[in-house]
Amino acid sequence: MDLTLHREGSYAVCVAARLTGLRAGDRRLSAAEIAQECNIPQAILRKTALHLARGGVIEGTRGCGYRLPPEGAPATLLDVIRPFDGACLERDGCFAKDGACPVSEVCPARALARRIRGDLRDGLAGIPVGALPLDARGIPHCFQATPEA
Repeated sequence: MDLTLHREGSYAVCVAARLTGLRAGDRRLSAAEIAQECNIPQAILRKTALHLARGGVIEGTRGCGYRLPPEGAPATLLDVIRPFDGACLERDGCFAKDGACPVSEVCPARALARRIRGDLRDGLAGIPVGALPLDARGIPHCFQATPEA
């Protein structure tokens, strides 16, 4: 079971974490500001932000930028990651990809895989994005984004 975030999931965590510092005020960051600060190509940032907005993690207004919703519980890592890497967490099979193992339905490792995925989901759901350590720019140390090749 691969637990590495895809690039889009890493970008999403970076965007959400960058916006956590804006919660106290009503200030928004533009797509260009976020793209530059998080080192994310603007086209990918727009798609990432769209998924985060659909999930209620951030708010975006055309021409006005992005911010966290002013009310409600703070987003967790699970809220942010789920649209991009949630399929791995939601599967109810063994460690192998679906259909890759002929005995996956009766394999004793299936229950262990289910438990590990559940524990991981619970762990991610218990960590607010604002708990991530940030550098001086407000970018999470653990998710330094790299530009697309």
